[in-house]
Amino acid sequence: MFADAWAQRSAQVGASKKAFGKKVKKLESEIDRMLDRIAETSSNRAAVAYERKVDRLEEEKLLTQEKLAQLGVSKATASKSVELALGLLSNPWKIWNSGDPKHRKLVLKLAFADRITYKRGEGYRTKQPSVIFRFLDDFQKNCEMVPGGGIEPPTRGFSIHCSTPELPGHGRSRA
Repeated sequence: MFADAWAQRSAQVGASKKAFGKKVKKLESEIDRMLDRIAETSSNRAAVAYERKVDRLEEEKLLTQEKLAQLGVSKATASKSVELALGLLSNPWKIWNSGDPKHRKLVLKLAFADRITYKRGEGYRTKQPSVIFRFLDDFQKNCEMVPGGGIEPPTRGFSIHCSTPELPGHGRSRA
């Protein structure tokens, strides 16, 4: 199920990349068209209007290129991502102590539902933990050890005699 979701998300990223790529090409052609109009026009007012339009198109093109760059190819595979998440759940302190800012940010995102806040005079405020840690906490609270006597009621005074001779200590001995 996780692998299917991972593949679906990868397909969505691929489709978004194609769409952003087409948008960049469209903006570039529109910018070229506007530059041709500026070169052909003899009116200063029209040239200024075209230049403003080119500036807006350039800004939009840069924003689109930035979004495209942010989509970058995920270098992590589905199995590596699951392994990292399970490693975090088993020992978040170890990952926190690695010192890598990206890992620390990941620990904070997975450990807390919201951002951690700082209150002057009191220090950092403990926020609501994420869903997975609340689940694990509830799971731990509801677990109890089986008592020493076991689950079944005791049967004192009731003994069973085995008549099977194959069991050790009963009947005839093997020779």
